[in-house]
Amino acid sequence: MAGKARRFASSVWQQDGRAKRVLFARLMAQDAKLILLDEPFSAVDWRTSDQLLRLIASWHQEGRTVAAVLHDLDQVRAYFPDSLLLSRECVAWGPTQEVLVPHNLRRARQMLESWSTEAEDDRRVAALSGAPHLDLLPASGEKEGPV
Repeated sequence: MAGKARRFASSVWQQDGRAKRVLFARLMAQDAKLILLDEPFSAVDWRTSDQLLRLIASWHQEGRTVAAVLHDLDQVRAYFPDSLLLSRECVAWGPTQEVLVPHNLRRARQMLESWSTEAEDDRRVAALSGAPHLDLLPASGEKEGPV
């Protein structure tokens, strides 16, 4: 059942970004001063991303605050004047050109790798002890694990 739900959700969000455009239209109608976006450009084509990024830039010009979770550093550099780099905790915060520098990105990667190793160790201990655990949903193409 979980597999069917995941495939359905995936197909809904991969319809040329229509669902994302609807969500952005709602944001436009609300005229909010603070806009929170979580991976707003996932599962959309580059044209849709470009249109939405231009909309976000216009919101910045209007004085609105836009907080977005993004993994495309080129988009962040091009459209977001300030950044908060997180890797389980704050790595750096400030002007994007000062935050997204090699030593901060290296530190974030190291923190992530350290956390991933700790999480794997925790899973091994849980498996040995017979304690129940919850695996995250696999990325596309991966086999489903225990849930």
